[in-house]
Amino acid sequence: MRRILYLLLGIALPAAAAAQERIPLPKPRPKLAEWQLVSKPIFVAADVMSELSACVVRLQNTAQIEPIVLLNGSQDCGGDDMVRLKSITMPDKSRVELSNPPQVRCPMAEELTKWVREDFPSVFSASPLRTMINYDTYECRPRNRIMGAKLSEHSKGNALDIRAFKLADGQVIDPTDVKVERGLREKIKALACGRFSTVLGPGSDGHHESHIHVDIAERGMRYALCRWVVRDPPKPSNRPHTKPDYEDVLAAADVPLPPVRPRGASLGNTNSRL
Repeated sequence: MRRILYLLLGIALPAAAAAQERIPLPKPRPKLAEWQLVSKPIFVAADVMSELSACVVRLQNTAQIEPIVLLNGSQDCGGDDMVRLKSITMPDKSRVELSNPPQVRCPMAEELTKWVREDFPSVFSASPLRTMINYDTYECRPRNRIMGAKLSEHSKGNALDIRAFKLADGQVIDPTDVKVERGLREKIKALACGRFSTVLGPGSDGHHESHIHVDIAERGMRYALCRWVVRDPPKPSNRPHTKPDYEDVLAAADVPLPPVRPRGASLGNTNSRL
């Protein structure tokens, strides 16, 4: 009986080994590049890894940029043809730096560059512009960070929030500051609204009181949105700022004063508790 069992094992083991050799093992999965891990299903590597776009080629002549291969996020955030806009070359070859260089789509960077190069020499004629101080650029978030709202143009690389402009003489111009010359603020507003499809500032929605939002959102019928109230400083009050006399306040309130204490009257025991 034992000899029969050994015989069967001797036949089965070689057959199992041969069958195992005939079954090919799967090939090891190649390691994905980091940019592939965040790509969208419709992303094709050849579309962004080949030649630079025509927009980037044009922009390289008037600005210092760093092309970004791909910038994708969740919920349809991100976009193609993204760049990091570092500075803008003016017609006189001087440069306008951008604080915290924004990450935007190339069409947005190109519109910003045209705005600064073509419009701002006439705005700041006494002292040229040297730095544009900005807030938010690309950020995957809803509008005004309100849960449930539509995606902001910031999440698509189409927007920039501008805080102030610094001039060559060191002066900082805040376009939302009522102390800045009204005519200058009106001119900045007019040029921005003539350039971008959306401009939001003070008085627009309560979220843009301290900065200016510009973007290139695409809307039907090329509809543009310009909401920015250029405010005046508060009017000075005619009321005196001196502290009124206590008796004058009581008299105005028609409160009777206590009778005048007669001269020489005793104050009583000063150690007593009232």
